[in-house]
This record gives sequence, structure tokens and C-alpha cells, in this order.
Amino acid sequence: MANIYSIGKSALLSANYAISVTGHNISNASVDGYNRQVVLQSAVPGQRYAFGFVGGGTQLDDVRRVYDKFLAKQFNDTQSESSRLNTHYGLIQSINSKLADATAGISPALQDFFSSVQAVASTPASSATRTSMISESEILAGRYNNLANQLTEQLDMINSRVIGSVELVNTYAHEIAKINDQIARAQIAVTDPEPNDLLDQRDYLISQLSQEIGVRTVSNGNSMDIYIGNGQPLVINNQSFEMYAEHSTKDPDRVEIGYINNGVKVEIPEKLLTGGNIKGYMEYRAAELDPVLNQLGLIAINLAYDFNAQHKLGQDMNGEVGKDYFGYVTETSVGNASGSGSAIANIKDVKSLVASNYLMEFDGTNYRITRQSDGTTFSGAERNVTLADGSTWDGKSMPVTIDGVEFNADGLVAGDSLVLKPLGEVASSLKVLITDPNKIAAALTVRTGAGENNVGSGQISQGSLVALNNPDATIPSVPPNLELTVQVDGAGDLVVAPNRTVTVTYTDGTTKTVDSPDTFAYEEGMTIALGSFTFNITGKPQAGDTFYVEPNTGGTGDNRNMLSLASLQDSRTMNGTTTYQGAYSQLVNRVGAKTRELEILSTSTATLLNEIYEEQQSESGVNLDEEAINLMRYQQNYNAATKVLQTANEMFDSILAIF
Repeated sequence: MANIYSIGKSALLSANYAISVTGHNISNASVDGYNRQVVLQSAVPGQRYAFGFVGGGTQLDDVRRVYDKFLAKQFNDTQSESSRLNTHYGLIQSINSKLADATAGISPALQDFFSSVQAVASTPASSATRTSMISESEILAGRYNNLANQLTEQLDMINSRVIGSVELVNTYAHEIAKINDQIARAQIAVTDPEPNDLLDQRDYLISQLSQEIGVRTVSNGNSMDIYIGNGQPLVINNQSFEMYAEHSTKDPDRVEIGYINNGVKVEIPEKLLTGGNIKGYMEYRAAELDPVLNQLGLIAINLAYDFNAQHKLGQDMNGEVGKDYFGYVTETSVGNASGSGSAIANIKDVKSLVASNYLMEFDGTNYRITRQSDGTTFSGAERNVTLADGSTWDGKSMPVTIDGVEFNADGLVAGDSLVLKPLGEVASSLKVLITDPNKIAAALTVRTGAGENNVGSGQISQGSLVALNNPDATIPSVPPNLELTVQVDGAGDLVVAPNRTVTVTYTDGTTKTVDSPDTFAYEEGMTIALGSFTFNITGKPQAGDTFYVEPNTGGTGDNRNMLSLASLQDSRTMNGTTTYQGAYSQLVNRVGAKTRELEILSTSTATLLNEIYEEQQSESGVNLDEEAINLMRYQQNYNAATKVLQTANEMFDSILAIF
């Protein structure tokens, strides 16, 4: 009888615990990170009798969670990569839409600006077209300002998000360390039952952590150690190590991250991070945000510089020489966080600029400057840089000019390093300096003409004075009286008067410098240059014919300088390879291509992540239909076990009745 009671009791208890586990599964079916639990039981060894072995019932061996370590690691790694891609893609989407905006972007404003320049060239005396040009100029500058400011705001947003992510990482690390300690207390020996719910909580926190930063996990007994970067510990047993996020000492505009080891802050280089939102933020900042801001500044400064150079060769409605049309920042500086010194970058040669930031390092004796866009280093030992006086830079003296930027430093001490951004504020600082329509220099300061008594068919062109590809272009010195006369002598040669020097270029490319009163042979189509002002004489002039260059007094209807300004639109002024519009289109296309690439990668990684999740859930997740069937099965077991005990009682009562 005792055997029947014990068998029935073991069956009853087993069914009871199985129902409890099933109920636990059902109640946690929608809990994130919960893994299905199952009851493991086995038969109690039977007792031997003469006729054979009689079973002793059942026993519970374990309540085990259904968990696949390989799938969990694969899910965390893929989730970390997916977070990186999604973050990068979400950020670049914003900048891509702004750059390519057909109504509010730079491209349409650039087109409208040059259309207004063309309008002034068509009617140079019109006040309405001049006013419209200033308005379109303001719109163009405003577009550059707004786009640059939005990029700067994005940088501030990234900084705050990085700080928020690091705070989350510290919270997760602290909780994981605490659960490590709870698991160690609950499972003192390796053979002790596993605390399934604590393990689920820890795994879920690690999964959440992997969304913020790429991690590597290592089992350490019943604890889980976590490492980031190049092996920096984040959690060891029940101890967590704090990460920090603070503004960089070498670049105050951005936040850097690191970890604290024995109270000492150790920066983690961005290249060592492998995934998560933090990697996505920093990757976007370095690969997209900085290059776009620099390229935008490079286009803006080339446009402004070229336009200013040509505008200053012209003459306005008041008869005055043109002034700078656009203004922009040419000098930037950054100070050392410790206050020990500072560095300055001053733009000297616009046409030599490279769209890049620069890292200046000082070891106490030597300076080293690194162009961050391609990693090229400049120092006295590694690369020769010729100074303005023709000497070779020794790496010790300052200032030094590299890529058209003059770098200088003051008060730096050994170990200091600073990031300089020569183009970082150009686009945001672009502004229109001309507000009076009459100040637009549409005319040239000089004009040409032919003598009234000329008898030949010779003609002189209007002449041009261009700054493009002619950085030394200057306005000819024109006194109030007649400045230059070219006369045909009896031999058919030309004579320059009064005491002037001109440069003659013949159609075969040969040149000749002529000082008055020297003569030079006439050739139809030859170019004569008075300083930077050039003109042609064509036709067949006769002896005694004269041609002259004189001050452009009252030239309100002259549009020659405006034509030169309008021609900048189609000139390959950007490194001699493309136009402003072309350079901007290249920028838009590059960002667009990267956006599309990230969209594809993000989508494919999300699909892979979902497949891994589905596979994981098919094994570890709770299936309510399956649990309902289990519940019915265990209930039947429970009822049957009750029946066994009831039968045993009836048998016992029958035996008692005999006596």
C-alpha cells in the first residue's frame, strides 16, 4: 500500500509542478526576453521482488529554460549591427533630403542667383534687375547659412544622443553586474539548479546593451563578463566599469567616449567600436557630417572668392570701383581645454583649399599636422613644406601654410593636440555685403574706341578684364585723360602711345612686350593686353588710323563686367574640373548614393535579424496553443494521479473492513 501511495503522490506532485511551470510560461508569454521553461522528469528506479521490478513512480529532475546560446549571440551581434546601420541611415536621410530639396536646397538658389546676374547683364541700367539680384543673393547666402546651421545642430544632437547612450550603457552594465551577483548567490555550486528567470533578465539586458554598443561576452562560471572596444571591460563578475562621454579636449565641438579605469579616464578610439547606436552616431559624424560641411564650405568660398575677385574689377553706377560682394569667415581658432594654448587656421589661398579638418599635434619641440580627410601628415621629418620665403619647414617653427591655410600656434605644451576646421564656418557665415543696387559693378572701368577719322576697316573689341584663372588681375591705372593710343604707321605697323607698355599675343601663341614708342607688326585677331585688360583689333586698318583705351566715364549701360560675372556659372572653377553646380551635384550624388547603400544594408540586416528572431522564438518563445495543450495534458495527469490515490484509499479501507 505504501508503494501505491508514494507512486500516486509522486505523480500528483509532478503534475502539480508541471501545471505551475506551464502557467508561468503562459503568464510570461508577452514578456520581452522570456524563454520558455520545461519540466524534466524521470522514472524512480523500481524495487526488486521475486517476480521482478516494480516501479517507484516519477521524480522531477529540473525546470530548464529552452535557450540556444549560439542563436542568442547571433541575435545580439546582428542586432548591434542593425542598430548601427539604422542610426546611420536615419541621420543621413535627413541631410540627403535637405541637400537634394528641389525648392529649398542650394541648387535652385544657385540657379536663380546666376539668372538674376544674367538679367543685370541684359539690362545693366535697370534698378529693378539690380534689386532682384541682391534679393537672390540674400536667398542664396541664406540657403548656405540654413543648411550649415542645420548640420551644426545635427552635430549637437549627436553629442546629446551619444551622452544619452553612454548613460544607458552604464545603467545596463550596473544591472547586469547586480544580476551576476544574484545568480552567483542563487547557484552556489555548478550542479545547483539554474535560476532561469534571472538568466533571462541578464540575457535581455545584454540584448538591450548590444543595441547601444557592440559587446563581446565571455562566460565566467555562473557570471557573464562583458567587454567593449578593443577588450576594455564593462562588466566583470559583480563589478561594472563606468563609461564616460564628454566634450573632446582637442575638438570641443564633439563628444568623445571612454571608460574609467581606477579613476583614470581612457578614451576609446572610434575605430575600435564595432556596432550599436553609438558607433552609428560616430560613424555618421566622421564619414558624412564633417565631409559634407567642409565640401559645402569649399563650394561657398570658391563662389564668393571668384565673384568678389571679378566684381572688384568692375565699376558701379556711381563710377566707383567695385567692392567685395560676399563676405565670409577666413580665420578659425581652437583653444586647449587646459587653457595652455591655442591654434589658428587662416585661409590664404582659396584655390589650394582641401575639404578637410586638420589635427595639429605638438610634442614639445616639433609640430605635426594631419589632413584628416586622407590621413596625410605634414612635418619637418615626414614631408617637406615650403614656407612663403622659400625655405623648407623644419616642423618646429610657426606659422606654416599647408593646402592654402596658414596654421599658427601659441602657448601649446608637450602632448597638446587640437583639431582645426578652416572651412567649418564658411557656409554659415556667408553674407551679402552689397545692399545698394547702384553699388553692383556691372561695367568695366575702361572702354575702347576707334578714331573718328579712321579710313580703314579695322575695328577694336570692347575688351575684357577677367579674374578667373588670372589671380593677379588688376584694374588699369586710368587717369582722366586719354590713356592708351594704338596708331597705324606708314609701314602698316602699330605704335603705342603715350609712354605705355603692352603685351601682344599673336594667333600662333607667340608674345611680345612693347614699350612706347616701339612698333610691332599687325596681325588680324591679335590680342593686346594693357596690364590685365585685353582687347583685339580686327579688319584692315590704314595708315593714320588710331584706336584708344580710355576711362569709362558715364558707362551706366556697360555690361562687360556683368557678363564676366555671369560666365562664372559655367566655368570650371572648382579645382579646374567642375562648376559650382557640378561640385554641389557631386556632393548631392555622393550623399544620395551612400543613403541608398545604407538603406539596402539596413533593410537586409533587419530582415536577417527578423529571421534570427523568428528562429529563436520558434525554439525558445512561448506558444500559447502548445501551452494550452500541455495544460490539458498535465491536468489529466493530475486527475489520474488523484484517482490512483483515491483507489489506494479504497483498497486500504477494504483491508481495514476485513478486520
